[in-house]
Amino acid sequence: MLKPQIKSKKIVFIGPNFYAIGGVEEATISLAEALVKLGHNVTLLSIKQAGDRVFPKGVKVLRFYLEDDKSFRGKLKLKLHRSNKWYKELLVDSYIRNLLQPYGLYRLKKWLAKNKADAVVTVRESFHPILYKCQNKELVNKLYYFHIRPDTTKTVVPIIDKVLQNYKLENALFITESVRQFVKNNLGYDNYQAYTIMGNTISVKGIIDRQQIKVISKGHVLQGCILTRFSPGKEKDLANIINGAKYIKAKAAKKIIINVYGSGSLKKSFEQEVIKQKLTDILHFHPTAPTSYEAIANCDFVIDFSNEQGFGMVYIESILQGKPVLATKNTGSQEVLRGLENYIYNNHSDMLNKILALPDLTKSNLQQAYDIIYKKYSPEVVAKRFLDIFADKI
Repeated sequence: MLKPQIKSKKIVFIGPNFYAIGGVEEATISLAEALVKLGHNVTLLSIKQAGDRVFPKGVKVLRFYLEDDKSFRGKLKLKLHRSNKWYKELLVDSYIRNLLQPYGLYRLKKWLAKNKADAVVTVRESFHPILYKCQNKELVNKLYYFHIRPDTTKTVVPIIDKVLQNYKLENALFITESVRQFVKNNLGYDNYQAYTIMGNTISVKGIIDRQQIKVISKGHVLQGCILTRFSPGKEKDLANIINGAKYIKAKAAKKIIINVYGSGSLKKSFEQEVIKQKLTDILHFHPTAPTSYEAIANCDFVIDFSNEQGFGMVYIESILQGKPVLATKNTGSQEVLRGLENYIYNNHSDMLNKILALPDLTKSNLQQAYDIIYKKYSPEVVAKRFLDIFADKI
């Protein structure tokens, strides 16, 4: 149970678009929610709004512009500040230039220069140089979050290699030690005064009481769940799903169904491939669930076919819902599921054997997994880990 603390702090998280559905957005919003429940004043500063969502009670949201704003005023402000000079050090970052209008960075720099906060956190590597160069002494603590995944380095390599190497950041935050080591060894960056391994957390709405955990009943078709993005860059992971489903069909047809949730530009072509491979009896498609928790709640287990996970939010989402998860051996699973190595599979045969053995897990087994994850990644634990970074500086 999250209990308010005595001294309220003003904390601001800065990201490109907190209205989007994605791992970084969900993790940041969940941390903000936990901090609010501890009595703090938290604002999500979203450079733009693309999409829509309902934010947790008490979490403030400030956006600088609406992506599809068709009003005269909206169009005019974007036109008046369309110069590339507002990108400055981010000119090397083609991803952020394609994602955001110059006006958004103009407003960000103006906001940083005039506002006060006990802590300001940039949640995307592209914004780290802007926060670092801000001279406003009313921003007491600057923190820089590295959410990079080993399979998505192309978009952040220029900003790290050509810009961040020149700056010694005050406080670097990493989701896992594996990510920190990857940034150090593969990207050659460890130029920071201090760092914290933060982990991620999920919304309190996605956590059930451990006493509510139920075992998987025997003698019925096992219902699995995949939560994925059908977006460019995920082609290898999507191929893994096809190959995994082929193996299941060949060895255990009519015993297992995998329910697939997700959206993205590659979804239609993936569905066509599933039909072509005659795997519709194994892979069942669903519209994107309102929340991942609802999708997980309706299944017996969650399975992940990803070659890489920077963290693996779905692992903690599943386990804190009382469901077992099966994951490939990747940097995220090896760290997040430490102590739960039986949830990691090595090949298709190992995967299938572990799926078929899931009904043998006892309530005590599932509660033990729940306890391991809760002690490391519950909202209260991650929020207090965050606050401890600057507890003695305010």
